[in-house]
Amino acid sequence: MADSNGDSNLSLEKGHSKGRSVSLAAQGQTLDCGLPQARPGTYQEDGEGVRIHGVLLSRAVTDHAYTGNAQIDGAARRGWILGHFMPAGDIRHSEDLEIRWAIHQPGERRAQWVADERRSTAIILISGRFKVELPGRSIVLSEQGDYVVFHGISHSWEAETRCVIVGIRWPSVSGYQSPADLPE
Repeated sequence: MADSNGDSNLSLEKGHSKGRSVSLAAQGQTLDCGLPQARPGTYQEDGEGVRIHGVLLSRAVTDHAYTGNAQIDGAARRGWILGHFMPAGDIRHSEDLEIRWAIHQPGERRAQWVADERRSTAIILISGRFKVELPGRSIVLSEQGDYVVFHGISHSWEAETRCVIVGIRWPSVSGYQSPADLPE
């Protein structure tokens, strides 16, 4: 389906089979995703209603969209959910960009400084207090939404409190893992 600007959009349609499925219509296709029956903006399970606020109810919606949970999907890759390290053919595979959802505990720190950095990085604080170490300078992110952007600079970090951050790096280049980051 397209709006007046020609942009694609998704819509929820009424499901079937005693409330155990939903159909998603995308670009004229209807997909049965086997989830509880839902109407746009609501989700009903065992008599308890929860507002959805535009969240899709399926994992693989089409070949051109993916929805998931960053904490769950990134668990095997230290929070990284998009980048060159994702399988080829996966919509989350990218040579252009890497995205990380990270939850850090107080005192947690990067094992080694990233040296000979060529990429750009943005770190956005969701909650807590997070310190970014740059040569000759420390930057503390302390308010929700605080961020730092840097390019081609060696760096390290430390969680001053339990914190949640989103990290974005570009381009996505292999070979930057510290020995502590490599799988055992």
